[in-house]
Amino acid sequence: MKRARWIGVAALLALATMMSWAQDMSSVAGAKEMCETFLQLITEEDHEGAYGYLRSMKGILDDANLEKIQQQNIEQAETILSAYGPAIDFRLADEQVVADSLLRMMYVVRRQTYIMRWKFIFYRPESTWRLASISYDDKLEELF
Repeated sequence: MKRARWIGVAALLALATMMSWAQDMSSVAGAKEMCETFLQLITEEDHEGAYGYLRSMKGILDDANLEKIQQQNIEQAETILSAYGPAIDFRLADEQVVADSLLRMMYVVRRQTYIMRWKFIFYRPESTWRLASISYDDKLEELF
């Protein structure tokens, strides 16, 4: 009986956490908040939590692409950590809306010895921004 109660409490906590992550994706501010929640988890080296968060945002990105990006990120995380050091923080580098239907948000994740660029592209077919693409690299010259 106690075990069932603990499982119930854990399920409620997980649901509450996912609900607190829910964003209003009808505005650029909502898309920005989604990016920053994701990047906060990435800078804490919580890759599973970061991609779990994106999965909780139903309709954001199709599962096959998200799985591919997550696998790539997890495979490269150890290399990035050893080459560039631990993450310090992240900052918005650029935000651009095109034709009221496309949004690009570019962030830099500052690491101990180098910076990584994260690019999020959203598409708004009607009233809600949907994450269409997420990528990262170390091509800093493309920030200028």
